[in-house]
Amino acid sequence: FQAEDGIRDLVRSRGLGDVYKRQNKGMVRIYITSSKIDLPMDFSPDEARSIADELNASALLAEKAI
Repeated sequence: FQAEDGIRDLVRSRGLGDVYKRQNKGMVRIYITSSKIDLPMDFSPDEARSIADELNASALLAEKAI
């Protein structure tokens, strides 16, 4: 659960509810995680669509390379 002050409890959720309930209104939150960091990044809807388009294009190229 993401606390409002940004500090996480030991039990961490990555469900969509965690993403959509805790973000600023009108923003899309994407988490970058690894064993050492947990970095939430907020984007405007247009920025999020652009990121999604780039990811989809990269996925298509990767599939063609297989």
